[in-house]
Amino acid sequence: MNRESHNTTPVVPITLDKATLLLLSHAFSGAIGPTAGKGVTYSLMAEDAQLFTFSVALEGDDDTGKPIDRYRVVVNRSSGGIRAAELIMLTECQLADAVLNATGHHLATFSRSQTVY
Repeated sequence: MNRESHNTTPVVPITLDKATLLLLSHAFSGAIGPTAGKGVTYSLMAEDAQLFTFSVALEGDDDTGKPIDRYRVVVNRSSGGIRAAELIMLTECQLADAVLNATGHHLATFSRSQTVY
């Protein structure tokens, strides 16, 4: 065994459970919005050898029937680092198509305010 291989420690990627804990901690830190009276909902969107990609949102009991902002959050499997959250948004055309397909009605107006945290 040479000296270099003896001193090299392999990087063990974090597990999905560890990434989920990091994600929840990040969400409750206020990174995606005020957390008072809110819970975090999330789902795994994708994973590969380097990254876990989640969809995450803060939801409260008073949010029933209101649009919920969902964010894409990426966790690096090697470092546990978290990229800045990106708002997941439909374009006006995508939303109009979804409304038409779901209800048979055309979208009359479209507006979306974005709050940056």
